[in-house]
Amino acid sequence: MFWILSAILGVQTFMSELRRSCIWLDPSAAHFNSTNVPVGFGQSCGGWLDTNGSAQPWQYSDGRVAGYEPKGYLCPQQLVCVEENNPFNGTMSFDDLGHSLELAFVVMSSSSFSNVMYHIIDSNSLASALCKLLMGSKIL
Repeated sequence: MFWILSAILGVQTFMSELRRSCIWLDPSAAHFNSTNVPVGFGQSCGGWLDTNGSAQPWQYSDGRVAGYEPKGYLCPQQLVCVEENNPFNGTMSFDDLGHSLELAFVVMSSSSFSNVMYHIIDSNSLASALCKLLMGSKIL
């Protein structure tokens, strides 16, 4: 029962959080490009820094800007935080109950949960990630 409740909480709390990653915006083209990228490419994120150094919210793959505050890891300048696909070919996500059950099991079993933890911390915030992970590991 606790496993299912943790999975439902994961879907409600972290749906689509793991889809965001740092992508290089090619200045010579108006599209996202993954060639010759600087350090930080592929990093989970919650926002990015513009050329002035101010924090910006992530973007959707069609170029729309999210209407939320930047949170978690901010991509460095010349990289943009874009919501595209989930990591590990879509297998790591809280987007549906099936994947969430899988990740809740990984967290509860303490079997390589640090990978999940760092992705969530980078894409969201330390406080919310710790809350989820503590609940999943039965400490709370």
